[in-house]
Amino acid sequence: MCAEENLLGGTHFSIDGLKLPSNAAKEWSGTHADLRTKQQNIEKKVKKMVKEHRIKDKPKKKSIKDDDNDNFKDRILRLEKKAKRIEKFLSENEHKIGHTGKEIQSNVTDNESAKMATSHGVVQGYNANAMVDETHQIIVQAEAYGTGSDGKLMRPMLEGAKRNFEEIGFGENYLTERVISADTGYFSTENLETCHEKNVDAY
Repeated sequence: MCAEENLLGGTHFSIDGLKLPSNAAKEWSGTHADLRTKQQNIEKKVKKMVKEHRIKDKPKKKSIKDDDNDNFKDRILRLEKKAKRIEKFLSENEHKIGHTGKEIQSNVTDNESAKMATSHGVVQGYNANAMVDETHQIIVQAEAYGTGSDGKLMRPMLEGAKRNFEEIGFGENYLTERVISADTGYFSTENLETCHEKNVDAY
């Protein structure tokens, strides 16, 4: 529709990103070794609680203390559930490897998300990127990535925009010799090589 209404200038595009929190807690993040240690600590805590409870537990009449006993059992069940959740995750997921070849932190709740530094502190979330046409600020490509760094995102963003333009009949070379603007967060050797390969001018 935007193309049919001549809303796409097609000469200058800008790329920028925004860190967005996911529905996952940072506390559920860590390397596989970190998560295994967390699981083992929870299991040790459960064993200690059960042992202490058995020592204190004596037959008694129904009283207010019975409610405390129920709450105690609920706490144990919650901890056991957490330990089993970690165990299940570790058995079903491989280590996450970063661009340096080393293991990076996984997340039990949302393993596609990542810890990211923002102006409001560290969040567990996504790096939402958008590429817009200059003339009327029409978004031509948008994607959320599980990495806090923009240094490797030029390639997937340009390739995604290229696919979108091909689908509306603009041809596979539509982005050739176009101007792409981005802030210094995108300045990297890999992104510059991508622009050179795609034959676009980067600013």
